[in-house]
Amino acid sequence: ILGPDPPRKRRSASRSEFTDSNPILPLSNEIIPCPTCGEIFHNPNLLELHQSTKHAVSELCDGDSGKNVVWIIFKTGWVEYDRSPNIHRILKIHNSPKILARFEEYRETVKAKAARAGDERCAADGNELLRFHCTTLVCNLGQNGNSSICNNHYCSACGIIRF
Repeated sequence: ILGPDPPRKRRSASRSEFTDSNPILPLSNEIIPCPTCGEIFHNPNLLELHQSTKHAVSELCDGDSGKNVVWIIFKTGWVEYDRSPNIHRILKIHNSPKILARFEEYRETVKAKAARAGDERCAADGNELLRFHCTTLVCNLGQNGNSSICNNHYCSACGIIRF
């Protein structure tokens, strides 16, 4: 005699089957808004990726003290002051907390080594130096408020920031 199939036990998905990398099924109800544009994320790593690509830089405007300091240091570094290159824009790179933490950790290592060796200057600032880099920019990064890095293989500026 055939009858209806016995009820099957439904297998419930374990929590481990869903990961943070699945944006459709977040593990928590946590929402993290981007402080710059307000876009919502359910994962801090996705917010960090968003910020590092969509809000990578800002242009330092006229009258900004940081722009004035960078401009003065750049111009005075040239032997022939009037023959120095024209500055079109000064962009400030917004590094992620992870990048800044790695930098600070490395600087502390350099400072500790310098202190043991008796190098006062390096022990004070970890041999931090301000250097300038002229490079190719093929996108509109920094223009009209654009802070997103591009994916153009020939845009060296965005490639440096992405690295």
